[in-house]
Amino acid sequence: MYERHGLLTTSDGQVMILAGSTLGGGTTINWSCCIETPEHVRAEWVHEHGLTQFEPGGEFDSSMEHVLRRIGAKRDHIALNGMNLKLEKGLKAMNAKYEYTKQNLRDCEAASAGYICFGDRTGNKNGALSTFLVDAAKNEAKIITNARANHVLFDAADNSKASRKAVGVSLSVGDSVFNVKAKRCVISAAGSLHSPCFLLRSGLANSHIGKHLHLHPVVGALGEFSDSIHGYLQAPMTIACKDVSMGPKLDGYGAFIECPSTHPGLAAATLPWINAEKFRQNISKLKNLSANIVLQRDKSEGRIRLSDDGFNPIIDYDLIADDKTSMSEGLIVATKALIASGAEQVCTASNTDSGISFTDEMDKETPLVNRLESKKAKAYLALMKKKGIEKHSIGVFSAHQMGTCRLSVSPNRGVCDENGETWDCDDLYICDASTFPTASGANPMCTTLAISHMVSSRIVKRLQYEDNSLTGDLLLKTRRLIEEHKVKRNERKLHLHRENSNYKLWNVISVVVLVFAALYFQRIISAASERLDSSLPKLF
Repeated sequence: MYERHGLLTTSDGQVMILAGSTLGGGTTINWSCCIETPEHVRAEWVHEHGLTQFEPGGEFDSSMEHVLRRIGAKRDHIALNGMNLKLEKGLKAMNAKYEYTKQNLRDCEAASAGYICFGDRTGNKNGALSTFLVDAAKNEAKIITNARANHVLFDAADNSKASRKAVGVSLSVGDSVFNVKAKRCVISAAGSLHSPCFLLRSGLANSHIGKHLHLHPVVGALGEFSDSIHGYLQAPMTIACKDVSMGPKLDGYGAFIECPSTHPGLAAATLPWINAEKFRQNISKLKNLSANIVLQRDKSEGRIRLSDDGFNPIIDYDLIADDKTSMSEGLIVATKALIASGAEQVCTASNTDSGISFTDEMDKETPLVNRLESKKAKAYLALMKKKGIEKHSIGVFSAHQMGTCRLSVSPNRGVCDENGETWDCDDLYICDASTFPTASGANPMCTTLAISHMVSSRIVKRLQYEDNSLTGDLLLKTRRLIEEHKVKRNERKLHLHRENSNYKLWNVISVVVLVFAALYFQRIISAASERLDSSLPKLF
């Protein structure tokens, strides 16, 4: 159900990664939090990446409206579980801004809503299993489970790597290998971890494949309360605090404060390790614990490489200073919210953090709103700020992977063009979170679905045009768009080919120049050495 059974990490072990590896992907095991792509992120994609389809009022908006309607995402039936109630209480005390998040659950109050991270066998969630895959099956799509996509099949008549065309996929099911022929196109929806692996196995050479990986790194704070929280029941993530979402530099690279799902397995991986006895005490009080997490929109960029088995991804990723600073700022806000909501014990997920206690008589007499002004609270928060995000000392997690086959206006800026078609291979499309130009800065399910719908809609128009099934103004408009895109796509590919040819030529010229320079200087040195020898007195 999870990639590597939930034990996937980055290559250096710094970040623990949760990624769906089942039918329906991340929508089957995620926490049902539905947040549209933030406006400042879309503006960045338009102005810095040239992707005009993300402009307000455009086709991305239409796709977003469609997917939100199809998955039933709404906030008018929100019910806050124990953790989200504590977060709301703390944020109110701090006068912090927050909002209720849309949910694609039929019943947020059902206890089973807390178990959606295990696949939602009750059918409470409108994930891909109960929406888009059902639609596909009704339209005669064949779904094969436990299958492995080996590589793309290319047109045998085309020997030029510069203009290859996808005509199918090599597929393994158990010990059997099949060639699945594609009549019109091939679409990869393997996610940000496996789509780049699929392209690399297929021999595609775009230098951006697997690069620009974003993880929305997460750190967290824990609070112990005298009353029962039962954070593992009901919808887990129904509030988002955006007070620090613009980041310390106000550049849009900040963090959301949210609540996670806290079942024993994930909680055990999150709790700080001080010693065995402390860990036993913490895990035994799970029903009284509330957690606030900091979800960072990361500037940090990682990379996906193929492992030695040629199939599994190796994830290289390291946090840059800007992200650490922003995460530290967010962690202080998350911790303050726990203190202000009445937690008796508070700590972060750092194994160097012994936490802070509010259990003596003076603490009990102090109004919650004034706790943050106490000397020990200020000292604790100041120490947190000083420590920052220490590598391998504080638990860092990720449930969002994005950007390894990103959309772009040129093959020297990304893997796919504006239509989601790979620059290296015609008729090969990507429809998943790997197409994100940057981190989305919000829970990415809705953005992923909207981009996939937008790309799919463009593919449909192309196929309808090729089938001569369009008429009137729609035919004229579609013909113009397709022909213009085809011309631009070929021009950009040709431009890159020329750049690469010039680059190779300059490399050859540089090598030749260096060789001649080396020979020239060698002759000068030899001549100087001979003159020196002849001018020295002969001692022997």
